[in-house]
Amino acid sequence: IWINPWREPFKVTDFNKPLADLMEEPGFKARLAIAKALDRDLYLKRAQFGRGVPAYGTINPAMGYFFDDTLGESSNQRFDLAEAQRLLAEAGFPKGEGFPKLQMLTIPSNRRESQVVVNILKVNLGIEIELITKDFPVLIDDFDTMNWDLVRLGSGGDYDPDDGLVDWMLTSSKFNGRKRDKAQYPFGFFSEQEVDALIEQQRQEADLEKRKALVQQANRLTSDKVASAFLYHPSNVLVYHKQVNFPKSSRIPGLIDLDRVSLG
Repeated sequence: IWINPWREPFKVTDFNKPLADLMEEPGFKARLAIAKALDRDLYLKRAQFGRGVPAYGTINPAMGYFFDDTLGESSNQRFDLAEAQRLLAEAGFPKGEGFPKLQMLTIPSNRRESQVVVNILKVNLGIEIELITKDFPVLIDDFDTMNWDLVRLGSGGDYDPDDGLVDWMLTSSKFNGRKRDKAQYPFGFFSEQEVDALIEQQRQEADLEKRKALVQQANRLTSDKVASAFLYHPSNVLVYHKQVNFPKSSRIPGLIDLDRVSLG
């Protein structure tokens, strides 16, 4: 769930601060409250019928070696309803009182699952969100120009962590407000100098163990600083004949990879 840092009540115009300093800002508290109020297990049960795992960053299980399966235990975004409600109150909206009615953009195929998100945030925080459905070409134009409050939009997985970091989390990423008015919005949905440096480092690191550490450090920073309220990593239902060898490394949600598939 993308949260526009240029809109009230979750406005954050500079992420280049220690996390402790960001935690003192009302806009960041509102962002974090939304992320921490997302009961991802409940969402998966109601919206995805259990098909998926909770997400706390862009590095997903399909990336195998680079995936941090402990992030959910320590991420700043881990589900904590009492803490989310406290943060929202400190941001100036106790029990959601005075919180402006916002709009969340989504595409037609995601409307039902997005309604689950809207309901969770209403019950847990007392905030009202209007769901706006747009065809993908229209929605993505709004997304690219930063013409939105919230957007429910995901991305397919890939083997390489560049798919989750380079494509999305760099200040210069191709999806990071690329058509925005740069005089009005110096960056798109997220910009953090340490994250940029870590991503560039991991792109050039040949040592897998060192690259993994850089990837996970960048992923943790984007999680803790709420680059997005990360929701879930989807799982695909695969049915194939027992004579087909379909290795786990090829099972990437949203992609069909037959390079390693063979017949036994």
